[in-house]
Amino acid sequence: MEEPVVQLAGAEYRDVWNRFDAEFAFRPTKNSGVWPSIKEPLDSVTWSLARLDDDPRYERLDRLVEVVQEGLAACVPPQGTLFALDWQHASYRFQPHLLRGSSMADGRLARSLTETT
Repeated sequence: MEEPVVQLAGAEYRDVWNRFDAEFAFRPTKNSGVWPSIKEPLDSVTWSLARLDDDPRYERLDRLVEVVQEGLAACVPPQGTLFALDWQHASYRFQPHLLRGSSMADGRLARSLTETT
């Protein structure tokens, strides 16, 4: 069985990013004055993570990760895969159904989704 989280590399990395760039007109930037950096789909939702800054024991972050994992798993069939793309860090292909609980032991995906630059 394949690992539930696989870092993208080589041709797969380029293919996934090319598809993303084509579909969402990605414009990477740290300048919040020109955000969003993608052409957002009409049915997309964006929310602030500012409350996580005042969470010394990471309780809110842990709950957020749990809810997001549940939501992502609900979006794909049991063997389905999704991508976690980050233009400044590693990008991953992952199976959300296999990430529940302790099966995400090394935390690579969670770290990639919560790192700040």
